[in-house]
Amino acid sequence: MVDYEPEDALDTELAAQLAQIGISKGSPFAPDQRMREIFGEAARVASVMAFSIANAPRTDHLCSPDRQWHGMIAGYPHFRDEQGRPMIDNMVQMAWFATGRASAMGHPKPGTGSAYTWTYRDTNGVWLDPRRSYQMRLPGPIPAKDFWSIVVYDLWTRSMLANGQPFPSLNSYTPDLKVDDDGSVDVFIGPEPPAGGEGNWIRTLPDTGWFPLLRLYGPEQPWFDLTWKPGDLEPLD
Repeated sequence: MVDYEPEDALDTELAAQLAQIGISKGSPFAPDQRMREIFGEAARVASVMAFSIANAPRTDHLCSPDRQWHGMIAGYPHFRDEQGRPMIDNMVQMAWFATGRASAMGHPKPGTGSAYTWTYRDTNGVWLDPRRSYQMRLPGPIPAKDFWSIVVYDLWTRSMLANGQPFPSLNSYTPDLKVDDDGSVDVFIGPEPPAGGEGNWIRTLPDTGWFPLLRLYGPEQPWFDLTWKPGDLEPLD
């Protein structure tokens, strides 16, 4: 990447740090065995650090004080504080959590763009347990002009959970989704389907950590003024 990008793509401080470990534009990168071992250990430690920062950030980004759901990461998309200083932990959290960014994601307007919220904990603030089953309620009407979706992701890989279903998700267009008369939807997430609720169920694997992410496409005013909030995940066992 350093060779491919123009020289001014990196600030001088970062370029100097990379040069100290043998990475500089136009120069071969040929670490010896000792350095390879150091790099390998550094990569493992960095992955665990990023995992910890993303799952338990020092500064909560909750969408509401009375919910366990996270809102958009502070500083998105440029990650600078009011003094222009880089928000390092927030950068790490975003880099671990997602693959891209766009201003419309961080600053949507009612009826346009998209809104995102996710959680790693149940209603009691306890870490989600892949061996347990949960129920969450999306009160109706769900404030998404275009459509909504909830997707379950692998906690470590951050990819969609490979759970044996065609998709580890539910959305406005799910064929067998049961919707209450007021537009509310009960979502069940766990290893086993609930009796009579298979159409509203996302399967999880007992040996694989996971987390849910709710998307609202064309989020409407109740999302912004917090008169609508997703229910927390309630343990069923």
